[in-house]
Amino acid sequence: MKGRNIISSILAAALALSCTVLEDRSACPCFLDVDYSRVLADNPFGSGAGAIAVSRGDGGLQLLHRAEFCPQVEEVRTGRGTYLFCMLMCGGEPVGDGLSVKVSAGSQCDSIYGYRTTVDATGETARLMVEVHKQFATVSVTDTHDGRALAPYQVVARGNSDGIDLTTLSPTKGDFFCRPQQSGGTYVFRMPRQADTGAAIELLTKTGGSLHHRLELGEALLEAGYDFGATDLEDITVTFDFDRMVALVKVADWEEETIAVIW
Repeated sequence: MKGRNIISSILAAALALSCTVLEDRSACPCFLDVDYSRVLADNPFGSGAGAIAVSRGDGGLQLLHRAEFCPQVEEVRTGRGTYLFCMLMCGGEPVGDGLSVKVSAGSQCDSIYGYRTTVDATGETARLMVEVHKQFATVSVTDTHDGRALAPYQVVARGNSDGIDLTTLSPTKGDFFCRPQQSGGTYVFRMPRQADTGAAIELLTKTGGSLHHRLELGEALLEAGYDFGATDLEDITVTFDFDRMVALVKVADWEEETIAVIW
């Protein structure tokens, strides 16, 4: 499959397959079984794309492969040591330098899932069970009149982080913006993990594109106690109430909502 042959070339310089009892075993390889069965069982895409890397404890990084389908179990032969295993999984082809997934300018975020952990590969064998976590928030925007009050506007989402770094699962710095389309009175878009409170929703006039209203979404989420550093990001609903000139910001499965002033 696409990208799968990369692993053989990267690991071609691996150490010999076996050592005798009398040899210094620190120079022997470790056979690391990377188990993707849980990822495949819970795969939100049916068949997903993955960018998978192993980083040595000394900071060196090896991109193993970018594959459309992960195997159930993959055996990685490598030198003994402590490794940082990182994985990003998204629905489409990752956009970036291979070590990050970037959101294309003007587009919403892909459905990005990630995993990061330290692996002890100091013995002859090791096994890692991979499980991925949600790196994006789905934001639904509507109003108290079933979307009719938003009809004169073009909704624009903005943020200061435009992707996810593969090795740290932290946000990458860059402008995020998209213009979600309305469906059934609601605008829906996916926003990547953000590094600060700069996320905002702007309402532009459809004729001329001038700014008419702005909601400081990041600040409202901070007030609500939302954590962009959480292992799995929760989804968000924003309801504009133009009668009171406020927006009601609610996090999925939370009972309370935060009232934020719009201008």
